[in-house]
Amino acid sequence: MRSEALAARLQRQERRRGERRGPHLLKQRVRFDMSSSGKDNSGAQHANYVGPYRLEKTLGKGQTGLVKLGIHCVTCQKVAIKIVNREKLSESVLMKVEREIAILKLIEHPHVLKLHDVYENKKYLYLVLEHVSGGELFDYLVKKGRLTPKEARKFFRQIMSALDFCHSHSICHRDLKPENLLLDEKNNIRIADFGMASLQVGDSLLETSCGSPHYACPEVIRGEKYDGRKADVWSCGVILFALLVGALPFDDDNLRNLLEKVKLGVFHMPHFIPPDCQNLLRGMIEVDAGKRLTLEQIQKHTWYIGGKNEPEPEQPVPRKVTIRSLPSADDIDPDVLDSMHSLGCFRDKNKLMKDLLSDDDNQEKMIYFLLLDRKERYPSQEDQNLPPRNEIDPPKKRVDSPMLNRHGKRRPERKSMEVLSVTDGGSPVPARRAIDMTQHGQRSRSISGASSGLSTSPLSSPRIPSLSHSVISQTSFRAEYKSTAGPTVFQKPVKFQVDITYTESTAATKENGIYSVTFTLLSDEKNGQGPYPSGTPSKRCPSPMLARRHEAEHNDTKCRDRAKLSLASVGTQEESSP
Repeated sequence: MRSEALAARLQRQERRRGERRGPHLLKQRVRFDMSSSGKDNSGAQHANYVGPYRLEKTLGKGQTGLVKLGIHCVTCQKVAIKIVNREKLSESVLMKVEREIAILKLIEHPHVLKLHDVYENKKYLYLVLEHVSGGELFDYLVKKGRLTPKEARKFFRQIMSALDFCHSHSICHRDLKPENLLLDEKNNIRIADFGMASLQVGDSLLETSCGSPHYACPEVIRGEKYDGRKADVWSCGVILFALLVGALPFDDDNLRNLLEKVKLGVFHMPHFIPPDCQNLLRGMIEVDAGKRLTLEQIQKHTWYIGGKNEPEPEQPVPRKVTIRSLPSADDIDPDVLDSMHSLGCFRDKNKLMKDLLSDDDNQEKMIYFLLLDRKERYPSQEDQNLPPRNEIDPPKKRVDSPMLNRHGKRRPERKSMEVLSVTDGGSPVPARRAIDMTQHGQRSRSISGASSGLSTSPLSSPRIPSLSHSVISQTSFRAEYKSTAGPTVFQKPVKFQVDITYTESTAATKENGIYSVTFTLLSDEKNGQGPYPSGTPSKRCPSPMLARRHEAEHNDTKCRDRAKLSLASVGTQEESSP
């Protein structure tokens, strides 16, 4: 009954998409709207820009939305931007999109399409993906017909290399077909569309019947529990057959008949396929999943390793990820935890937390530290110096949580600038000099201590417990207030000029001399917020409290072009400017 229901459902899907194939040959299908218009079929307007990328022509249309060409405004880098309409898709489909994002973060392989960034606004989700210009392998086959064994082996090796990497990270694609295999400008494979992919942990089996009927294995067609790795091997066998023959092993105009053919597993083997390759195909397109070849057996097969002068598939850069103990729940990165929840196989949050805090190495900790390693190597930060745009709800980049540092430990409040200490005279001194200062009887106090003397300082306010700093560049950093697991309330970039001067030694300090660091806040001249006086605070001064501190430190009532502040004041200025 499940098989009949699946057949009926697939029949409706095929009829809606207009996907009809001939009984023997691969036929070209119109699946993508190649229009260069900025509208989708529903007529809804998208943003003209996604971060620094300008949206250009439509590259394709998938089940979850359009794919558009994006061009970086400065570098002219081309990307493919997948646009997902949140309002038109069900919650379950949106969860699959989030799962695809999490899976792409786990995979870094030369033959897997890369995920660069994720942007979002209230209506749309934007996935910024690697752009490849060679199109689909399906269209390549339709245009060229069957391939030579040498060219087919090149493509097949690249697919196997990427799939082996995915399976080693417990990821099963479950929708492998020529339409989801893209080609770059050098005709190298990129596996794309992980929307159906799933994490298969340990010896567990998968239950969801998914994929395309021409490439699905018999156990999936029958609606049984199945091993996703075995299902991927069957699909790759069908793909290899299509590469060598230019046709599919199982095909029929009637979907019900097609599914019956797949369950029987009987197909015609053309005589022009080399005998050793015929043996490989029969081992991959095997109805009995227990007898079906494994990836390891495929990669040791004589036809696979044949061809002495043929190039080997490009291999990924080895990643050594250290699995260490996590002392408490506060040490767990919330961004990584969200990604793990999106994978779908860790639905029991209490069990997941228990496994992550366990002293033993396990699959959960391996996946956690792989995702954490990816986050540390490719931190997601706010775009800087974007031109102003007239958009009501511009797409915003998904950035890393500001409450965690790169080692996954929670940042203590008001501690982000405590790498320096302050002398009684007000000059910042590197913390490494604290030992020498103690030897000379010179007391030092932290910057947070200096700032807490201001009764109205937001740094010491209990009402803003989640205010944090993050350094953006050598001359700018950002203050951000973000409630726990909530959206950002405000962000304020601050730019400043840094001056370092050498101070001669004095008898009072008995030092050999120290370096004085002066930070000069740069104002926004365009909005009329010019330099403010260090004496009486102006209405345009972003922080009167800051001006009073400046006046107390310098005792100077003359107007200056810029306000020179000690490092202690910088933290106050940035956090008091929502």
